[in-house]
Amino acid sequence: MEITTQQKALIKESWGYLLRHGSLISDQFYPRLFQALPAAEALFHHGSTDQARKLRSVITLMVTKLDKLDRIEQEMFYLSKKHVGYHVQPAYFATFSRVLINTFADALGEKFTTAHREAWAIMLQIVSNKMIGVMQGHVKKETT
Repeated sequence: MEITTQQKALIKESWGYLLRHGSLISDQFYPRLFQALPAAEALFHHGSTDQARKLRSVITLMVTKLDKLDRIEQEMFYLSKKHVGYHVQPAYFATFSRVLINTFADALGEKFTTAHREAWAIMLQIVSNKMIGVMQGHVKKETT
């Protein structure tokens, strides 16, 4: 699964807008996630505002490394291990991605096209696959 140059541009452009409206994630995403996946609410001990800040940081990392997603293995390894400790289940990733993309779509309105949706879905699938691989023990930390 590859992200095209055009899809990378769509992700960067839409994320730039979403960052300028950062409260959208904490105000809209987490309530929607908890409605779609009630078991997820119990995983958040520090509140959705703190979690939204962390989520923005991780997404910003992914967006800035779009040309090098294969080179963020170390970050994904540690993030995945943290999620194991939080009792996140691999099955949660699909719902998380769907809710996140729908939140972005609602925030951007007509500016969020089918092409934006597809680009974000590909990026989130790549990252989800990496994280799930670590969580299930299929990916080991590389030592270099």
